[in-house]
Amino acid sequence: NAIVVTDCLPPGFEYVTDSTYGGGGIGSYSPGTCWWTLTGLGVNATVYLTITAVSTNIGTFTNTATVALPPGYTDPNLTNNSASVTVVVTQPAVDLLVTKTVSTNSIKLLQPFNFYVTVTNIGPVAVSNVFLSDLLPAGLSESYWVGYGGINQAFNPTNGVWSITNIPPGQGFSLSIGAFGTALGTFTNLAQLTSSMPADTNAANNAASAAITILPWQADLAVTKTVSPSVMNTNGQVQFTITVQNNGPDTATNIVV
Repeated sequence: NAIVVTDCLPPGFEYVTDSTYGGGGIGSYSPGTCWWTLTGLGVNATVYLTITAVSTNIGTFTNTATVALPPGYTDPNLTNNSASVTVVVTQPAVDLLVTKTVSTNSIKLLQPFNFYVTVTNIGPVAVSNVFLSDLLPAGLSESYWVGYGGINQAFNPTNGVWSITNIPPGQGFSLSIGAFGTALGTFTNLAQLTSSMPADTNAANNAASAAITILPWQADLAVTKTVSPSVMNTNGQVQFTITVQNNGPDTATNIVV
């Protein structure tokens, strides 16, 4: 008959491995039954079982071990036949830093420019399933996008969702969005973190914005006209000369006089 110690991992932990050592019959542990079975234990002998597990949930958990003697034995002190420990599992510190810049502060209507977005993992753990939102406001149109930092990313310009599979600690990804203005005015483009696994624990640096002003094309067109001669007889020939001059500041096209 064997001595059996029962030790079941609490919900929120997954078994990885175990090891036993010490004097006497150290036995073996079965994670399926939670039993550590000892073939025998001499007087004053000590054996040890180490269970390695991985936490899967946040919270406070209690792990209890209870020993049972085989039939034919009595234990004169049942108060020390069970022992428990408590472990607190907390959310790991996750900190994704989002920055945003623009290639120029102002530009003419329909001229190309770029927004640049960067997300950097400044926390101590890897972060996966990272999603950011960066949708251009009305009045700006996207022409192309390019991602930097790795191939495990994608950007959907229709809904502005930028997804990244995994960001190791100390590393980051960048997104360049090529755009042009279709309306006049000042437009602000916002990039913000929407979700990650684990969740970000510092919301203060999860969003950034950049503004650009779309300006009109301007051209001061001056028209002058001369006639020669200015006095003439009937049936005489006259010549009218029209002059158009662009005083700037921009080049003008498709001019109709």
